[in-house]
Amino acid sequence: MKRVVHRLDENAVLRDYPTVVGELSGWFFRVRETSSDAWLCEGIDLWGRQVSRRGDDPDSAIAAAVDAARVVQAHLTSASS
Repeated sequence: MKRVVHRLDENAVLRDYPTVVGELSGWFFRVRETSSDAWLCEGIDLWGRQVSRRGDDPDSAIAAAVDAARVVQAHLTSASS
């Protein structure tokens, strides 16, 4: 059975995921330190697709999450072709 997915409100998403990575349009990220030198970056798009990655610094966690989001986007693009 198919499920109806509604587009999320961009302003609401920005409140929870304030980091916008310019080269990845439509994705929003947040990063936080979960313990000493352990960082978690979570990302979401406006259709509710999510990614998350861990790193030993905020930049590496963000880079890994952005790469994961790019993979999701690539799958979406290839599926619609």
